[in-house]
Amino acid sequence: MGVVRKQFFLPLLILIILLFVGFIYIGSFLSKEDWLSEAKVRSQLEEMYEGTVATIEVKNNVYVADMTRAGALYTVAVDPENGTVLSMKQLSEMVIETPTLLAEKEVEEIIEKEYEEVKEVRLNESKAPPVYEAETVKDKEVVKVDVDATSGEVKKEKPKASTSPNALISKERAIEIALGQLRGDIEYVKFEKTNDGGFYLIEIEKDDDEDDLEAIIQIHAITGKVMSVIWDD
Repeated sequence: MGVVRKQFFLPLLILIILLFVGFIYIGSFLSKEDWLSEAKVRSQLEEMYEGTVATIEVKNNVYVADMTRAGALYTVAVDPENGTVLSMKQLSEMVIETPTLLAEKEVEEIIEKEYEEVKEVRLNESKAPPVYEAETVKDKEVVKVDVDATSGEVKKEKPKASTSPNALISKERAIEIALGQLRGDIEYVKFEKTNDGGFYLIEIEKDDDEDDLEAIIQIHAITGKVMSVIWDD
């Protein structure tokens, strides 16, 4: 009699275990029908934290998402039934590469391919991306040029004023006065505004067998007075 009981006990025990595991599996399967979708959880996290969810998967009946936010990487655990954030852990800081800027000499070479002469170059890092702001000469006029400091692309070109309607001395008359200081070829004419009427800057180059002179002559736009002569021989 005892042998018969043992023969029936073992199969019965196995059947009970299988039924128990089956109930757990079926219960788990049925409960997932009430879960929020991955798309819903992704949208909720991105809206809540203003981040970007890279991946999302199920681990131990919990949604686990990898998300970037404000330059850092996080892993977030979310209750699949109600969307509650169970935990949020920062994994690492994201590395932001600083762009390599072109050297001033490289920018000058780029500008000289399109313009006659580079007068001044300065880096402005307050803009995004940073730019080199240059003054150059085109058709005997001073032109302001912005060059992308990372790519070398010319972003903007704007001619600078060569005269003013408020000036009593015209540009032509200012050139005549300047040529009285040095006879030669006019390289450029630039007008600068000031509170007392402004002034002209006129560059003249003399190139012959005896002399090789260059001068920038400053002439007051109201009085016509020669304010300064800067020689470069």
